[in-house]
Amino acid sequence: MTFSQVAGWGVRLFALWLFLFSLQALASALALRNTVAGLGTGDTALVFALAVIAIALGIFLWQMPLINEHP
Repeated sequence: MTFSQVAGWGVRLFALWLFLFSLQALASALALRNTVAGLGTGDTALVFALAVIAIALGIFLWQMPLINEHP
C-alpha cells in the first residue's frame, strides 16, 4: 500500500469516528432535553449546532480521499 492509500484509510476512519461521535452527542442531547431539569433553548441549540458541524465535517472528510483519485 502506498502512503496516500494509508492516509486515505486514516482519514476515512477518523470521519467514521466523527460521525459516530456526533450521533452519540445528539442522543445525549435528546436524553438531557427530556429530563426533568432539561436543557435550555440556548444549550440545546449549541449541542445541535456542534453535532451538525461534526456531521458535515465527517461527510467532507469521507469524500476527501476521493478528490485526488484519477479515473
